[in-house]
Amino acid sequence: MNKSELPIVASAKRTGSTILQNIVHIICTGDKGLIQKFHGVHKANPNVKVIVPIRDPRDTAISFYRTILANQKTINNITNISVFKDPTNFNNIHNMVQLYNFYKNRPNSLIIRYEDVYSHELGNYDKIVNILCKFLEIENTQELNDKINHILSIDKIKKVTDELGTFKSNDSNLESSFCVHGNHIESKSVLSWRDRVNDSIVDELNQLYKLVILELGYKI
Repeated sequence: MNKSELPIVASAKRTGSTILQNIVHIICTGDKGLIQKFHGVHKANPNVKVIVPIRDPRDTAISFYRTILANQKTINNITNISVFKDPTNFNNIHNMVQLYNFYKNRPNSLIIRYEDVYSHELGNYDKIVNILCKFLEIENTQELNDKINHILSIDKIKKVTDELGTFKSNDSNLESSFCVHGNHIESKSVLSWRDRVNDSIVDELNQLYKLVILELGYKI
């Protein structure tokens, strides 16, 4: 597959798009690298396949706040609803909705739910590789799965993110680049928004995000 035929990722921030870049490049080229990613609609070539990750808006907002707004390694017991009202956080959520609505019925587009791919633990990509290979019309093999799971080992990636320290730092200039930032990965386990939000603001949060939660097909 030549460069002009490579698919792209169009995503809001904090939806699993970086790991998708890495996985798709290996599927398409057999080697480590990154396909193009846009945090918005890409209209340049209608024949290019587009992969659009979405994620529960509550989880997306927490991840966005933790990394981009607060620059924290981890976050728990959120009691202040202002975390979810921040304009840049809110804009990122609406960007995800716009991308979803733009691409959901378009040919050559694939919507991927973060939760369907990473249901329990990060680091095993067999399920997403199978989904992507079908969409990209590329043969899936055990050798390909093993290669991706080895190259993109969660231990390797988390080691890089921990060493970088701050989300403002990234490894894009390193030879071994995964194009990740410091604190990019919080845990090897997939953490739910419900585990991090204090009971006192759950109802208010659900009401605040109700329309986007339902529009993306998630449950209150």
